[in-house]
Amino acid sequence: MTWLHCDVRDGSVVSCSSDEDFTEANASHEMKSQFVNIHTDIPIDKARLYKKPLFDSNGNFVKKRQWFVDLRAVVPVEHRGKIADREQEIPLIKTSIAAEEITKVRTLDGR
Repeated sequence: MTWLHCDVRDGSVVSCSSDEDFTEANASHEMKSQFVNIHTDIPIDKARLYKKPLFDSNGNFVKKRQWFVDLRAVVPVEHRGKIADREQEIPLIKTSIAAEEITKVRTLDGR
């Protein structure tokens, strides 16, 4: 249904695409080396909610991204070394992850 494109440095959800718009065939070298592309069964309209910035309880900007995926948990062991080498392509993660595997960063005020 949806692809989450996560920053290879920290697993933050940067953007998302529908199955129709993103495929193995049209994924560029940059998309495979700068992002970890993870499939999910979350509908695209709900997946878009995972790419919002984080604000504290006073409405002050805290962090550019607030939702993350633990890349060590989803990238197969044989490809984890590619996370550090941003020239190597990380294969698309076609095993769908559940919403529970996307975690929210907490601010100092507990949000």
